[in-house]
This record gives sequence, structure tokens and C-alpha cells, in this order.
Amino acid sequence: AVSSGLFLHMVSFWGMKNDTVAIAMVSLVSFVFCAVLEKRCRMRWKEEHMKAKTVLEFEDRKLFATALMDTGNKLYDPFYHKPVILVDEKMMKEMLVHCREKCPEKLHFIPFHSVGQEKGMLEGITFDSVSIRWENKQMKFREVIAAATKESLYKGKEYQVIFHCGLLEEI
Repeated sequence: AVSSGLFLHMVSFWGMKNDTVAIAMVSLVSFVFCAVLEKRCRMRWKEEHMKAKTVLEFEDRKLFATALMDTGNKLYDPFYHKPVILVDEKMMKEMLVHCREKCPEKLHFIPFHSVGQEKGMLEGITFDSVSIRWENKQMKFREVIAAATKESLYKGKEYQVIFHCGLLEEI
């Protein structure tokens, strides 16, 4: 109502005719609609192109997941100075139990700092390999450290792994 009144005041001030006003209004609404639509399409395109099919291998076990590639994941293991990928803890639970009992040398405790939680410790393991298929490229990384993270990170998302782009620098 306020914008309509302002617009009519401008029309009377500049002496525009009603047809001109209608065309201007339709043009303005169309422009705003197209701008919003374009932004949503770009976001959806980016989201779809930043996912990769992933296989995490640990001894004779494999986890199949979808990974988010373009992230701000800057987590490194402080002792080995290696990038750490993040995996939904539900997926890793069985492997973590196995690792604690049978191969504790592959177990890691990784300190972290994040928004919303001042400090914390993530439990992780060294996977024998992680394979990804992204942008029509197949890549395989050896001895990748993966930390188990809470489900809230993945709630409502179509991925279970957050990749560390630092691994791409090692190729």
C-alpha cells in the first residue's frame, strides 16, 4: 500500500499516464522476479556440481557416500599434518568400534574449533583409501584421515561426507 501510494505520487508529480505506469510496474516486477529466479538457479546448479560419489575403504569394508566438494573444511590432523575429511558418525560407527578393538594405531583424536562450539575433539580413523568421482574425473587417495561428526552437520542434506580440498592439492 505504501509503495503503491508512493508510486502514484511519483506518477502525478511527473505527469505520467496510466499506461506508462502499468508498463513500468510490470517491467519492475518482471525484473525482480527474474533476478530472484536466476539466483536460485545458480545456487541449485552450484550445489549439484559440488557433489561427488565417494567410496571410503577400510580393510575389507567399504562405505559408499556422497561428498560435498567445495567447502571451507580446513581441518588438519595436528600430528601428521594431513587434511581431514568429515564423515557422518552414523556411517563410521561400526568402523570406529572395530578400529578401537583391532587396530588402535589407525585411530586419531583431532582437536577442532568451530562456530557455535568453542573447542572439541573429533574421533577419526585412517582409511586405506578414498575414491571420488567428480566432474567426470576418477581420483583415488591413499591413507586418508576421516573424522566422525554429528548428524546436525548433515541433517536435511544430500551428502554424508565433507571433503577436504587440500587433498586435491596432493595430486
